[in-house]
Amino acid sequence: MSTSSSIHIEAETCIVTVVTDDFFAGGVVMLASLLKHHPDDTHPILILHHDERAPLTELHREVLEELSPRVRCIAAGDAEFWVARDRLARKLGTPARLTAAFLILEAFRITGPARVVTLDSDLLFLRSCRELFETTADFAAVRAFDGQGDLPKSFFNSGVMCIGSRHLTGTTYNDLLHSTTVAHLPPGTGMADQLLLNAYFGPARRSYLDPSLNVTKRHFPDRSGPIEEQFAATPTRVLHYVAAKPWQTRAEATEDTYMCAEALWHAAHVEAYEALSRGTRERLLSRGYSTTLELSKRALGEGLRSR
Repeated sequence: MSTSSSIHIEAETCIVTVVTDDFFAGGVVMLASLLKHHPDDTHPILILHHDERAPLTELHREVLEELSPRVRCIAAGDAEFWVARDRLARKLGTPARLTAAFLILEAFRITGPARVVTLDSDLLFLRSCRELFETTADFAAVRAFDGQGDLPKSFFNSGVMCIGSRHLTGTTYNDLLHSTTVAHLPPGTGMADQLLLNAYFGPARRSYLDPSLNVTKRHFPDRSGPIEEQFAATPTRVLHYVAAKPWQTRAEATEDTYMCAEALWHAAHVEAYEALSRGTRERLLSRGYSTTLELSKRALGEGLRSR
């Protein structure tokens, strides 16, 4: 672990994500599935956190770094960043549960690579996404769709982004931290980093990635049939678990209408856990991880009985 106001990486491409203790299970699955479908890649993977504002325990850092030698946890965000973050959160009306998401802005502070690819920690990679790591776009993301996944919206989902070297000079980072205008954006654009990024990267500043690279679970309600048939209609390489997370206790019953899509996450979770060393598994269980693990096993059992 290291702390730095700017992060220099000697690599053509760098992958960046933010993981906190609340999103640890998500981070494990996202990284394990990314590595599974890109076994020959060598791009460094940085996990950003902050001891106080976006905490990630030492055990969780060690587990994530065990997934691959490419993974490194970095404490990010200096005093200036957190002052700006607090100001932005007040201006945007960001709920406390979402404020850690602003830490992804630190990806714009990385120097060295030709591109930085940012990934939310609630993603599941289903297939290779090599084009993400080869794009020459200055800035690219996947266009957002409505709640049913049918109609495109005027903004992008920030769960998967490609940032070119043009925006890795420090200027864009400074601009984002001192942004003031978001009033022109439509309702539903977001309440945290996604809202801020859409305001800065307007239509003239963005390119759109292939839609299969960030498809939300909202596209795949259980009532629409078997998940395999839905994937045939909506090609999906990266599945994004927006709203309630598979590893969290349900706050709203409506989230249970995506059980088939979430069963894929639970299966990947059990697979990733079982691939860890025995000692690491025992350490996690000793810290209460059995509750999260049993949630996945129970979900998979219920899914099998419902077929």
